[in-house]
Amino acid sequence: MRATLIIGGATLLLLAGGGMLENARAQQPAGNEQMTEEPGGDPAQAGTSDLGIGPIKKVTLGPLDEKMAAKGKALFQTHCSVCHALDQRKVGPALRDVTKQRTPEFIMNMVLNTSDMERHDPTAKRLEAEFPLKMPSPDLNEKQARDLLEYLRSVAK
Repeated sequence: MRATLIIGGATLLLLAGGGMLENARAQQPAGNEQMTEEPGGDPAQAGTSDLGIGPIKKVTLGPLDEKMAAKGKALFQTHCSVCHALDQRKVGPALRDVTKQRTPEFIMNMVLNTSDMERHDPTAKRLEAEFPLKMPSPDLNEKQARDLLEYLRSVAK
């Protein structure tokens, strides 16, 4: 159980990090085009943007879904709270306002595709420099990642 909490708790380690979304967007070409890597760079990094790297290409958000948020809260408490709090930095950053700092796609891709994000996404790499403990994969499915996102939306100020 403790190993699960440690692994799951670090899941969102790289999601926050104060202001990195603005930096990623500032580097992104106009028109929501994806960034490409300069010649000689890591080919796996080509095409990254503030959407992150992974299966989630577009998330359409509607009104807050309280049922999903409740499921997400339980997932947060089980998988994330060892390393994250909402309002204070622990092993990982505080996550209350992560939905204001990151896109929904980035958040879900970080949860679903943690290791590739850490290896190839420029924003995740910068966060790793600030929070040197590698975030383990929480082993959540897409529905659970969406529930977690909904919880994070529900707690944002």
